[in-house]
Amino acid sequence: MKTFGLILLIFLFSCQTEIKDFKQVSSDSLITIEASFSNAEEKHRVYISYASPNITGVTDEIPVSGATVNITDDRGLKIDFPELEKGVYESAVIAGVSGNKYTLDITLEDGKRFQSSAEQMPEVREIKAIESGFSVKTNLAETDPQRLGFDVTLSFQDSPTEGQYYQWDWVHYARTVFCASCNNGYDYSKGECGANTDVLPIYELSNSIRPINYPCSENCFDVLRPAQFNIFADNLSNGQLISNVPISRVPFDGAADYYLQIEQRSITKKVYEYLRILKDATQNAGTMFDVPAITPLSPNIRCITNPEEKVLGVFSVYGVDKRIEFINRQTDTQGYSQLTKRYPGRSAITPPGASRGPVTPCIESRTRTKQTPKGWRIF
Repeated sequence: MKTFGLILLIFLFSCQTEIKDFKQVSSDSLITIEASFSNAEEKHRVYISYASPNITGVTDEIPVSGATVNITDDRGLKIDFPELEKGVYESAVIAGVSGNKYTLDITLEDGKRFQSSAEQMPEVREIKAIESGFSVKTNLAETDPQRLGFDVTLSFQDSPTEGQYYQWDWVHYARTVFCASCNNGYDYSKGECGANTDVLPIYELSNSIRPINYPCSENCFDVLRPAQFNIFADNLSNGQLISNVPISRVPFDGAADYYLQIEQRSITKKVYEYLRILKDATQNAGTMFDVPAITPLSPNIRCITNPEEKVLGVFSVYGVDKRIEFINRQTDTQGYSQLTKRYPGRSAITPPGASRGPVTPCIESRTRTKQTPKGWRIF
């Protein structure tokens, strides 16, 4: 019986796959809309961009600015998403309601309009327990940070209602050690690494050719998200206690507790099927000619002004249970020592007469933030 349970668990979670190598088939630029809305009382975001593929599979995103973005529910509530930065639109702090239906509406500066179907927010299923345990992946090199680590899993009680779909996500925050690492020095006028050595002070010109690491001038956190998505349909386990759901692999590269914000999402069937298609589109042999046969177009966003226009992305309406966990990395490590983080490059030289070397600002992005994470504690 235990063997059957293990086989079933492996089968159910076999749809966890990397999404970093997504390639778009069409040679045309397609609009990409990534929007989400949940019951969490927080700011929600909508990302709008155009994507242009090339033969290597790399897409160059062009943010779309100046759009009017809002979400309305079936009770008449309208939620505006003013533009936060180019291509990024953010609501005020607000929480959705399970059972209500929500519609996304976007109008571009040129008058082109996009609208989603009305999506009902699923019921929230709570996480029952989160566990972690140390293990060694002997198939990985001794220098690989994932060789020694902690496997994080969770359990939850599935809904007795048939046809439930789930997605698990996580985010890790860590203090940023260096806010910039530049081969040619930092260009403070542009807020980025310099294109050439013209921005280097004279006392740096004859120094090592290694990149220069600049400490942060302000509060800053690196934001790490999974390279894989993790989804599940309950058609083979309806109403059961689901245990040992794989969530994350925490590297043993430090002694401090590891901050994880874990999300268990109850998603709609449309979103689940879209992620399944995306999984199939991203599995390839790894050659430049192995382009997916289909592009996963949006399952629930359409262009109203031009119904023939193709749209990428999805409007995900979900119920979520969020938990903050601090993974203890000093327990049951089987006598192994932690791997030491190494930062390539060198420190910037302290200018003559100065008390410290140059620093650089923290630039907000998907992978970095100035905002202190919820529940953060000083280690």
